[in-house]
Amino acid sequence: MQSAIVSINLFGAVALLLFGLRQIKDGMSRALGARLRTGLAAGTRSGPRSFAAGFLATVALQSSTATALMVASFVEKDMIVPAMAQIVMLGANIGTAATAWIVALGLGWLSPLLILAGVVLMRMASAAKQGAGTALVGVGLMLLSLHLLSAATDPIRQSPALNLFI
Repeated sequence: MQSAIVSINLFGAVALLLFGLRQIKDGMSRALGARLRTGLAAGTRSGPRSFAAGFLATVALQSSTATALMVASFVEKDMIVPAMAQIVMLGANIGTAATAWIVALGLGWLSPLLILAGVVLMRMASAAKQGAGTALVGVGLMLLSLHLLSAATDPIRQSPALNLFI
């Protein structure tokens, strides 16, 4: 019975994490939308600007895959030179690492505040503010899910059987 409860808690926390990440991506796309795409396309004229565009797009979207898909479509339309697209993807990879580092800081206490601020913004009339609110709720849910993941895996980490297995 204990293992079933641990499994349910673990899978529920992972589902909440994936939902939170989706909320961030959808919210940022709604808040920035075309400005993010045009900024990514316009910000690739030089190496440092390409790197920064990839970094910022990935931090905003929380997805280097989404950045890669946008860059690939821009290369296909001849909006970005392939060499600059590679630099954008390098920035996207660093953006993913920076995001993971920020999450690892243990900011779980910030989760309720972010969710509250996001809900307040979601009630605004502006579509950009609603998108930013959705993204903030997503970040809050992501931090909450990481806290729940830690709590769900605690019995597994304390298990003597796991120590013997390792």
